[in-house]
Amino acid sequence: FGMRTAAFVRSTPGPPGGTPGTAYGPSYAPWGSVVRTIIDYQGTLVIGGQFNNPEFLTQNISSWSGGLSYWGDLFFDPLNGSQDLDANVNALATWDPDGPGPFGLMLIAGGDFTTAGRNGPAVSASRVAGFRVPQWTAFGSGVNGRVSALAVFNGDLIVGGSFTQAGGAPAEHIARLSLTGSPGVWRWSPLGEGIGGAHVLSLVSHDGSLYAGGQFSTAGAVAAANIARWDGDSWYPLGDGLG
Repeated sequence: FGMRTAAFVRSTPGPPGGTPGTAYGPSYAPWGSVVRTIIDYQGTLVIGGQFNNPEFLTQNISSWSGGLSYWGDLFFDPLNGSQDLDANVNALATWDPDGPGPFGLMLIAGGDFTTAGRNGPAVSASRVAGFRVPQWTAFGSGVNGRVSALAVFNGDLIVGGSFTQAGGAPAEHIARLSLTGSPGVWRWSPLGEGIGGAHVLSLVSHDGSLYAGGQFSTAGAVAAANIARWDGDSWYPLGDGLG
């Protein structure tokens, strides 16, 4: 879809009876729960976790204006409403699905949510979604369980967690998302035989390989104690792992 400029009015918390879009001091923090992940997205500090201030439209994802010292909704757009999510955000990443192509950089959120854009045009998005101003995008049918980690590897988005399906097909705790030749058509695929265990909790791309950490005992067909390496074709343990 074509990009358009949104009015970045931040719906910020303040005293009882305060007005959304009004800047209040930092003493009125928007939650009392937990922050799980922080990232810089195109110069905006974005925070994800488990928090809620429904009066001011801030739920599970928010932004911080350091210069003005106030909290706000994620790129609140008066035409499209709030851009928050209906359950925990556990991981954030940035990803450009077509590299030098026209699609552009997206903010990716992963967690426990199933709806993105709670107070705007709601999008059904199962545990992972992408944001470009002014709205969220779903990636097919998403995954069927918690997302705890995100990374970019060889131009694709890698998603890790406790799920067993991605895009409706088997994918044990880790999956790859790519953009097909058709704009807006997404393809999910497993990474080999996946990760055998309870959770993938962390992911990083390093020196030409993808590293996965969490609570597991196998990666692909090999024993791997809680950490493993993917080279693009196969899984490998890191020595005896971390048991």
